Amino acid sequence: MCEPIIFLDIDGVLVTPRTEADIIGDYARFDFECVAALNQLTNLTGAKLILSSSWRVGEDIGKLRTYFTSQSVTGDLVDMTPIDPLSDRETEISDWLETRPERPRFVILDDDPYFKELARFHILTNSQSGLTDEDVESALRILRKPD
Repeated sequence: MCEPIIFLDIDGVLVTPRTEADIIGDYARFDFECVAALNQLTNLTGAKLILSSSWRVGEDIGKLRTYFTSQSVTGDLVDMTPIDPLSDRETEISDWLETRPERPRFVILDDDPYFKELARFHILTNSQSGLTDEDVESALRILRKPD
C-alpha cells in the first residue's frame, strides 16, 4: 500500500491574515500555528505533500521545498498537481490521482469550498485562521477511514 497524500493549498491553510503581509524573499511567511498543525498531521500519518495551491504556477518544486523547510514544515513536499488553466483545482487533483497505478489514501486541505466529487476528502479550512487542530482531527478521520 502506498503512503497517504495531503493535497495542500497554501493561502488560507498555511498563510493567514496574521502572516500574509510578512514577505520573506518571494513568499508570504507561513503561520507558525498552522505549520505546527500540518507537522502533527504528517508526523502521525507519514503523509507526503502534493502542492495543489496556486503557488505552484511558474515555480520550481526544489525552490518551494527549500522554502517549506525554512518555514519549519517537516513533511515531504514530493510533487505538484498539473496546471491546466481550463480546469479547476478539483480536476487537477483528479488528473494527478489518475496517473497513479494505485490510488493512495488522501485528504485535501483547502480554504475554497468548490469541491464536489472529492468533497468527502476535503477539509475546508477557515481562511482567517488557517489549518487548526480540529482540521487535523478531521483529516485524520479521512486518512484512517477503512476502505
